[in-house]
Amino acid sequence: MKKFEPIVLTRKNLLTFIIPALIGAFLFLCPISTEEQSGIVMGILLTKIGDALLFCTPYLATALMVFTAVVTVLCTVFKPAWLDKHPLLKRTFLPGRLETVLRLVGAVLAVMVLFQIGTEIITSGDTGGTMLDLCANIMVWFIVASFFVPFLLDFGLMEFCGTLCRGVARPLLHIPGRSMIDVITSFVGDQNLGVMVTNDQYVHGYYTGREAAIIATCFSATGIAYWYIISTILAVEDYFIPIVAMMFITGFLSTVIMCRIWPLASIENTYYKGQQENQENDKPEEMGTFQFAVQLAVQKAQAFQGQGLRSLVNRSVDFASGVVFSVLPVVMVIGTVGLVVATYTPVFDWLSIPFRYYLELLQVPEAAAAAPATVAGFADMLIPALISGEIASVQTRVIICVLSLIQIIYMSEVGPIMLMSQIPVKFWHLVVIFIEKTIIALPILKVLAILFQIPA
Repeated sequence: MKKFEPIVLTRKNLLTFIIPALIGAFLFLCPISTEEQSGIVMGILLTKIGDALLFCTPYLATALMVFTAVVTVLCTVFKPAWLDKHPLLKRTFLPGRLETVLRLVGAVLAVMVLFQIGTEIITSGDTGGTMLDLCANIMVWFIVASFFVPFLLDFGLMEFCGTLCRGVARPLLHIPGRSMIDVITSFVGDQNLGVMVTNDQYVHGYYTGREAAIIATCFSATGIAYWYIISTILAVEDYFIPIVAMMFITGFLSTVIMCRIWPLASIENTYYKGQQENQENDKPEEMGTFQFAVQLAVQKAQAFQGQGLRSLVNRSVDFASGVVFSVLPVVMVIGTVGLVVATYTPVFDWLSIPFRYYLELLQVPEAAAAAPATVAGFADMLIPALISGEIASVQTRVIICVLSLIQIIYMSEVGPIMLMSQIPVKFWHLVVIFIEKTIIALPILKVLAILFQIPA
């Protein structure tokens, strides 16, 4: 622990924390409802901007992926000397071989979909079309959101909430208290943004690799607006409040277990690039927890403001560039492949055979019909709901609804973002974590469905 040096709190330095923190909390953490939609302020703002630019964003996203692929190939082949003077550009345009190939394939797929070239298996709205639209939205979301993220991360809000939550988060979930901001960002906002916030905090030395992996894979749930959408697809919106309660209870209990078992427990508990210093300060015995939280928040806000406007701009550009150049092509490739497999092959039917017997053991009604939904969520969050509409049992549909929302790792969206982040998770980690979460969550959901009196 670092030795803590308190400062004298004044109205002026308190406001350096309070005003930006309130702005960040309002934008990223406050759910509101309009006539058209519900969600956080930033989410609604991004949706409206995305809708207004819909006529051009698929073209811009495709152009961006083509540009990224071309520049990456040129930099990889010629390795220009000027890249060494610009660490951000070097990190962006000199990736490994695999990422270079994925960028090329992603650009080709985007062009095929945009101009409807080639087989319908790729260009269909159910596969590549879905992914190009998603990439266009991600591009807009992260470019716009990046200029507001510092209000959430760099003006003391993380330190304030983290200190208050440390006593619960650390012993039960093996994560820092400050991660509760990540959790709230994901649960009431957007899971992609939640993962990128987690990655940002890991790179800047606030989480260890294991902590970042636990937060990203166990807490990056979709926003509350998606919860209601899935419930309406499965026609169980009348049970929305029990569904929300089941999500929180199951997500919490499953994480308490998963953070203590392989593979999450085996990920190295070290800081990014060998940093060894624990970023959480030790609270002085004579100081109360709330007073200590305010002290940390004010000191963080003052330190960041002291770096000036240029630091704010650099912070925003750094946050956005990792997504728009690195993540978009990978999301396009992995998401399209996953949707093709789910839409045109019986692979998920085959993979779900063991879960059919597991559901029968748990006495889940219509186990055979529900089994494919237990594994289809690995490809895309919507697929379990879309393939389960014919199930008659309300209880089974509720279980599928909650399970699809807490499985978290969707390869059409957040999975590739995890893989392309600095968080130390590999593809096989995501596969195992997905299976573990499903195995652990199903009996909990069955018990909760009975307790909440969801009719069979």
